[in-house]
This record gives sequence, C-alpha cells and structure tokens, in this order.
Amino acid sequence: MISLICETKASSDERLAEYLENKDRPAYSAAEAVRKVKVEKQKIRNELLFLRSKLDTYEEYFPFLKELENEILNDREDFRSFTKTDLNEVDPVRKLLNYEEYSKLSVCQRNQLALDRYLSRTSKIEVGKMYERFLGWEFEKAGYNVQYDGLLLGLVDRGRDFILSKDGSKTIKVVQAKCWSQSKTIHEKHIFQLFGTTYELQKKDPQHRYQAVFVTTTALSEYAEYVAKLLKIQVVHKELRKDWPMIKCNIGSSGNKIYHLPFDQQYDKTRIDKPGEYWVKTVKEAEKLGFRRAYRWKH
Repeated sequence: MISLICETKASSDERLAEYLENKDRPAYSAAEAVRKVKVEKQKIRNELLFLRSKLDTYEEYFPFLKELENEILNDREDFRSFTKTDLNEVDPVRKLLNYEEYSKLSVCQRNQLALDRYLSRTSKIEVGKMYERFLGWEFEKAGYNVQYDGLLLGLVDRGRDFILSKDGSKTIKVVQAKCWSQSKTIHEKHIFQLFGTTYELQKKDPQHRYQAVFVTTTALSEYAEYVAKLLKIQVVHKELRKDWPMIKCNIGSSGNKIYHLPFDQQYDKTRIDKPGEYWVKTVKEAEKLGFRRAYRWKH
C-alpha cells in the first residue's frame, strides 16, 4: 500500500519530465533533473509513510505515548544527537541546570538545585516512577523486603510493580501502583491484570499465600470496585508525597560511600539495607554523613 501511494504521488513528477522533453523547445537537462528529484522524493515519501504507520501502531498498543508526546519532545537540553555511550557519560544534573549554574556552583549546591528543580518540574513521565519510589520507601520502612519489578522491568513487569515479603512470613504481597490524576478512573481491566499476575505466581509457588494489593491516587469505577471485592484484591488509596527522604546513601562492596539522586542511573538498582546506609532529604545531609556522588559525575 505504501509503495502504491508513493508511485501515485511520483506520477505528477514524471508527467512534468515528459512535458519538458516533448515541448517545442525540449529541455532534456531539466527533465533529467526532475527525474532525479522524483527518485529522491519517492524514497523520502516511502520512509515517511512507513514511519507514520509505525508510530500509529506504537500509539495504538501504548496509548500513553500520545499523552507524553510533549514531555518527550520538549526536553530542556537536546541530547538526541548523542550516542548511547555519550549519554552514559552525561551528568543528569546538566539536564536540570543551565551551563552557568553547572559551571559556577559547588558540587553540593548544583546537586541540590538539580534535585529541587526535579521535584518542582516533575514530568508525567517521571511522576509514575516517583510514586513507585515513594511507595517502595514506605514498604521498606514497614519492614518489607521489596522487589521493584515496575521500576526495573518497565513494560514487561506483567502488572506487578512490587513483590513484598517479610522474613518468616508465608504471605507475599503483589502490588500494582497507579499514580493518576483525579480526573481519571481505574477500570476493571487493571484489576483483572493484577489478579491474573498474582494467580500465576500462586500456581508456581503453592508454599506461600499471595495477596494482591492495588494502590492508587484516584477512584475506581463502580464495576472495578465490585471486581476487586469479588476477587479479594485489597485496594489502597494513597497520595504521592514529595517530602520523603529520597536521596539514597549506599555503601558499595569496596566500602565506597556513594549517594544517589532520583535521576541517577543506578538509583533504582541501589538498595538501602545495610548498617550505615541511609535515606536523607538533602545533599548537605548526605555529604555530612561522608557520602559523595560517584566520581563518574565529578567532571
């Protein structure tokens, strides 16, 4: 179909070339130039139609991409020309500060300013992650061993953002989290997904009792509430807070004391579960405790 559309569009260029060749005073060079341009235009048009079709397919299967289009395309600094290796060498703080701020502020000042701006300008892309991080902190504080499937696995998390366990307990909680605006409603498909993924784990591990928990910032539809009660899924309403101590102060296997900000690459993989490790609110607190950001971001 794409090829047919492109050939139809190209026919007008071919008619122009034929006219130039057959008029009273033929312009053969011009006709040849038109045909060269026709070939290039046909190639570009073919690629454009293919990419449009591809984008339409992505948006059909992942509708949230359309919602986040402006967030994705309007970054403060354009890093699209960077290779993957280059991006791994860019301090994430640079995306939140201008060049003068990054160059003139002390490391402590610029890291704190970047964190403050991250919290005040949190995009739709990041707010879901922040909600999961906040819940994870609360779960850890409550004594759970937390497995962060949503943050670490992304789209292949199978509808389970957290798997929670406690030492000596036979009950394991499977948690799905949705940080949505109050104008949106949770429908039954999300409840069914959580039930299905919990049932799968239960069948694989009959030695434990799996409990499904749905945590959200917004309301469920009437039928979703009915389904949750029918399937014995616990529903918890909890708002996102941004005042929790989100800086992770971690001690590495070599003894290095490193702190991680929420936008740092290793943040979601870093666990705070050993003596001498902390969650703190400010960069100053982290540095006072003897922690620093990784040398990788020092330059």
